[in-house]
Amino acid sequence: MRWRRACGRIAVRALPPVLGIAVASPAASQFPPAPQARAEPAVWVSGGLGALHAESIADGRTQTAWNMEGYTTQWHAAIDVAVSRGFSLGLLGAYAQVPTNYVVTGADPAPVTT
Repeated sequence: MRWRRACGRIAVRALPPVLGIAVASPAASQFPPAPQARAEPAVWVSGGLGALHAESIADGRTQTAWNMEGYTTQWHAAIDVAVSRGFSLGLLGAYAQVPTNYVVTGADPAPVTT
């Protein structure tokens, strides 16, 4: 009889901490919170730097060519304004200094005809 009481007391004493753990973690805290709606930006500004490779252009009518061989740096910037949800208008600008050589490919350049 004493053994049953002793076991019963141990079980009763160990039970409250276990119940405290079960009560302290409700099921709602097990799921991530719902995302909050955030306002979209009204204006986007962007810019960048890139490598530009231009090809040569040959004009058979005038027997000339513009050699633009090589790589150069190109800078660009853009601004976009939100007009409505999912629609925006923007402006883009780019700048590059392309090395250009004007070459006469024929014996005499032909006159330009209009």
